[in-house]
Amino acid sequence: MPKLIGFIGKGGTGKSTLTALFLKYVLEKNIKPILVIDADPNSCLPELLNLKADKTIGSIRQELLNKNNEISASFSKYDYCEYALNNAIIESKGFDLVAMGRTDGPGCYCYINNIIKTMIEKLKRNYKLIIVDCEAGLEHLSRRTLGDINISFIIADLSRKGILTGVKQVELMKELEIKTEENYLLINNVIEDKSIDNFENLIQQTKNEKLKYLGVIHHDENILKYELNQNSLLDLPDDSKSYHDLKNIITKIDLF
Repeated sequence: MPKLIGFIGKGGTGKSTLTALFLKYVLEKNIKPILVIDADPNSCLPELLNLKADKTIGSIRQELLNKNNEISASFSKYDYCEYALNNAIIESKGFDLVAMGRTDGPGCYCYINNIIKTMIEKLKRNYKLIIVDCEAGLEHLSRRTLGDINISFIIADLSRKGILTGVKQVELMKELEIKTEENYLLINNVIEDKSIDNFENLIQQTKNEKLKYLGVIHHDENILKYELNQNSLLDLPDDSKSYHDLKNIITKIDLF
């Protein structure tokens, strides 16, 4: 099975941005094919990659629930799910993307979730790497829809609350019995290097929580510029601050 790498953190920390930049890095390393899963209900990752997600796993789940009495014996729920999931995949150069969409609403989804879980497990076998932009609540992970994570990047902002929330994410995964091989802490959107000194002691404490601190990603005006102009972050210049930081950090650890 392919390695699954998840980007985790509270809302507003830049998980989707760093997921896109990490995708840029692995594509340049020629690690293909890749499946990218946008598990955040807000689903902003496709926009950062200049892609459009018309269908999501959530909409497929709802369609299955709505068509419960319409699907004939010759066209099972599993067959319908396979057909719908294949149509939800966005194909791009070197990678495919699928969006999970909104969380469950009213109604019983247990049976349908099991079908989707089986389909995703089958789908994953076609790829060398899975990259997941996780939702803050870890709901998809807790339902085991995506399986376990090999590597988790915990994304935090430069604040006491942000860093402690990152630690709590690791604790939550442990409570949910989500297995991870390594958990890495990245502090995103840092403006001044000297500001990190104020949190040095707190960062060092994370080592006791099975969370390894990797470094900081600096604030990058190019990110905002590319978002406003609806340009893909995959086209961001290699010397752009945020990508330069992420690339230097990732090369220091043995991921592949």
